[in-house]
Amino acid sequence: MSLTPAEKRSAQQIFAEGKACADCGGIHQRACPRIKRQVWLRTGAGAGERVEVEYWRTFDDTGVIWPEDAFDPDQDEGAANGQ
Repeated sequence: MSLTPAEKRSAQQIFAEGKACADCGGIHQRACPRIKRQVWLRTGAGAGERVEVEYWRTFDDTGVIWPEDAFDPDQDEGAANGQ
């Protein structure tokens, strides 16, 4: 995926802050395309917690921004973090 410099900086910040998707490791606007099925507790002490997740073996990652899209191969970590 080709990103503008501003999009790269924004994505780098999201990755640096650990805010990428916990299921696929990328950044996307909608539900994670890797998830096939998930089960959430609805009542009791654990209400709102996900207790089960099933992933697609392969999935369409169109629109997902991966770390390799946000960082240039020759860019060092200090420069990526604005240092």
